[in-house]
Amino acid sequence: MSHPNRTGNAQDDNTIDDAFALKEKMVVDTIRCLSMDAVQKANSGHPGTPMAMAPVAYTIWSKFLKFDPTAPIWPNRDRFVLSMGHA
Repeated sequence: MSHPNRTGNAQDDNTIDDAFALKEKMVVDTIRCLSMDAVQKANSGHPGTPMAMAPVAYTIWSKFLKFDPTAPIWPNRDRFVLSMGHA
């Protein structure tokens, strides 16, 4: 299955276009910044784990979870649960 933002050439099938890669990096960096802000505002915790796990959370949320924001009570949706425990 080909990624929707990949080029059509067989030899370039694993090359993601640069604009899409930059958007993904911006999303991950934004998650990292929001994580730092949340730790700072709570005046508790350590930002290391959420900053390190931002790419993982983004990948799971954007590429694997089944959800529809227009139908929040959809019975077959996946749930994303964050634990309050240690990483």
